[in-house]
Amino acid sequence: MRQVAITDARGRLASIIDEARAEPVYLTRRNRAVAAVVDAAQLEQ
Repeated sequence: MRQVAITDARGRLASIIDEARAEPVYLTRRNRAVAAVVDAAQLEQ
């Protein structure tokens, strides 16, 4: 499980989307997961 702080994610969203193709990337605020970026194909399953 990969975690990225929202403040860091803002500047590198394209690379996070690329990473999410392999595994979900959780976005955190104050060290708590608040959202996830996942591959669209996984949502359709």
